[in-house]
Amino acid sequence: MTNGQDGWWGTSKREFDLAGGAAWNYLGAWEARAFGYTNNNLNRGISQVDPSGFADGFGLENRYYLSPEYALVGQTGFDVARATFLSIGYYPSKNLVGNNGESFQPGLFLRAYLTYDFWDSACYAYGDIEYIGEKSFRSRLLRFDVGLAVRPFRAWRQWEFRLGTENTADLEAHNDFSIGYISVRYIF
Repeated sequence: MTNGQDGWWGTSKREFDLAGGAAWNYLGAWEARAFGYTNNNLNRGISQVDPSGFADGFGLENRYYLSPEYALVGQTGFDVARATFLSIGYYPSKNLVGNNGESFQPGLFLRAYLTYDFWDSACYAYGDIEYIGEKSFRSRLLRFDVGLAVRPFRAWRQWEFRLGTENTADLEAHNDFSIGYISVRYIF
């Protein structure tokens, strides 16, 4: 949704999310995670002016890292944006919000974060794909974040520019939302 008074650049407040937790590398490339989240949707849902869709809770996740990058975790030079993984997890509490603005109780989730290097690794494609089911074992959400990342400054490898698209498909509501983006990231 855009603000018509601001022309093409006009946007409205959409969402403020916060997630944090702890991770434990228990064996080789295997990692267990526990995390909490709060997704404050400022005006997404049925109304275009009233806040809708606050969601919070916690989750448990087990990851298996695919790339050799994970062997550098905790050391100088570890690049979290290049640490590809597959994971399975579960949301034991609270709720999430579907594309229709209605709250649901999440359950099982599956996630894959993959990258593909171009040229001398200053440019790569990335994909973050997640499936979220409901506690009742019905399929609910598919989330995709795919695009191209570039690190043009050899002296400042922490700076990354991304051009991508985020897509959320709600399998229960039978709709999907897509948004393209350009972002600047500082990897630390």
